[in-house]
Amino acid sequence: MRNTLIILLLLFASCYENKTCQPYYVGIFEIDTSLMVGLTQKEFVLNHKWDTAKLISNEKGIYFFNISDKILKQSEGIWYSKSNDIEGNCFGYIKQNNLNEAFIRSPFDIMVIVDDTTRFTLPFRKK
Repeated sequence: MRNTLIILLLLFASCYENKTCQPYYVGIFEIDTSLMVGLTQKEFVLNHKWDTAKLISNEKGIYFFNISDKILKQSEGIWYSKSNDIEGNCFGYIKQNNLNEAFIRSPFDIMVIVDDTTRFTLPFRKK
């Protein structure tokens, strides 16, 4: 019983909001086209001028884009970071307006939904 209680306390204590993770998610991010797979995806990004888009993320957990592209605007949303293990490793969650739930993602891998059949991830990285 005592061991179970200690394990439960450790689990609950390890799932707290981790402010030390915040710097990874706050700032200005740009698409890193070198991380993109597939020529079609790169062409789509260049044709829509998304290679110049900036993702701006603040301390309040809100991120948005500096351009008014309809597809990118639908992908805006919120983020929060947690420490989910005993060692305190950072895990960030991104909740996009165009998705129903938050997902564990690197800062910032954004899922873009172009239409019913076309979806891909844009790798925004801090510059």
